[in-house]
Amino acid sequence: MPKLLFVKSGDHEEPVTKVLEKNIYETRSIIKSKRLKYLGLVLSPIDEESCMADFAGPVHVVLEISESEAVELADICTGFHLVEELKPAEVT
Repeated sequence: MPKLLFVKSGDHEEPVTKVLEKNIYETRSIIKSKRLKYLGLVLSPIDEESCMADFAGPVHVVLEISESEAVELADICTGFHLVEELKPAEVT
């Protein structure tokens, strides 16, 4: 199942604070009106780290897609994708 990762900004030892598994239908529904920015096969730091980043919650939603899921979703490649303009609080 595709995974939605809640990710903190900047370079952290543990940037992912929560992982939600969604089926293909739910994933399509969540990303249908959003732009995806491909991050690659490895999750690297997103944005700059602020002085309060260690105390702040996640601010990014990242979609993780496996090879088999990429085939089902057709136009999305394997790896990590930043879901632009989607905040963790908006994901149910």
